[in-house]
Amino acid sequence: MCYSAKFPTLVFSSLVLLCFLASCSSGEGAPAGLSSKPLAYGNVNRVNIVIDDALLKGPVADSLDYYYQQAYPLMPQPEAVYDLNIIDAGDLDVLPARKELRTYVILADLNDETSETTRLVTADLGEEKMLAAREDYRKGTSIVTNRWASDQLIIYLFAEGPDELAKLVAQSYPAASARITSADRDMLLANTYQSGHNEVIADSIKRLVGISIDIPVDYKVARAEKNFVWMRRDLGVVTQNILITSVPYVGEDQISVDSAVAYRNAIGEMAVRSDTEGSYMTTNDRDLPVLPFVSTIDGKYAFEARGIWEMTDDFLGGPFFTYLLPAPEQKKLFVIDVFTFAPSKGKRNYMQQLEVIAQSAKW
Repeated sequence: MCYSAKFPTLVFSSLVLLCFLASCSSGEGAPAGLSSKPLAYGNVNRVNIVIDDALLKGPVADSLDYYYQQAYPLMPQPEAVYDLNIIDAGDLDVLPARKELRTYVILADLNDETSETTRLVTADLGEEKMLAAREDYRKGTSIVTNRWASDQLIIYLFAEGPDELAKLVAQSYPAASARITSADRDMLLANTYQSGHNEVIADSIKRLVGISIDIPVDYKVARAEKNFVWMRRDLGVVTQNILITSVPYVGEDQISVDSAVAYRNAIGEMAVRSDTEGSYMTTNDRDLPVLPFVSTIDGKYAFEARGIWEMTDDFLGGPFFTYLLPAPEQKKLFVIDVFTFAPSKGKRNYMQQLEVIAQSAKW
């Protein structure tokens, strides 16, 4: 299977998403906390694909590649949204530990009656759901939790023939991705705050800038002054950084990609410098565009810009996320900029941890 990186434009009807989410069911047995089942294991962003060899070429493989291997926005070198691990259905019984992984997507071609994957899906979900999927491929989805292990997510996709199965992969992807992200959330939080919470730095940020944010204990203050705090976490060759400041809020015209770039460039020139004399951090919007995103933080509107940074007159760079958090009642616009320096290493997981920290903001 070819795992290339792309930026697909996704347009899906709410009806398809609702149908997919409505197909969820829970695994048998006691709740996770009381279950005698083993605790599922696996990494954040790791998805185990249970699929027949016959489907690893053709439209199903292409659809998996296009959606589950699309580029995570926005890294200097393309990194896929998910790390895929291909598993043969027969190995689930031969190797019991294969049933103790955290996240699965199981794909079955209902026309292949000799398929072990098809038999697995039919046994797990029942003939009634298979018949419904034969009548309408959009009904060939189901989500089960905690079937073989606690804290486990299994997404079943089944349809008649590779073409319909490939369409189902595409149409179910937004809802499936949302469920995978939700299932990964607790582990991502645990990884981010595994050493604890830094109450001292959090108090300083509240006092100096006027915003509350949950900082992991292993971050240190690189610079702090009235209305500005820079924190960093050093992991050998990897450095994670958080810059927080505020500017006067004038109006909605401040909420844009151009404003986000201008604010972070001003901060970078003021505070973030390299060992090369005169070098400072700036935004590199020549090699990759700065992409806008809209979300909510603390139940409020939040504007996010993602791109890559570089040091002027130097060869250092990496990804950044900049958040603009308007607080009109305080006449402030809070700016949170997070960036990573990780030469020759994957940066997706480090940026996801920084995203978790930024999203803990309250104001």
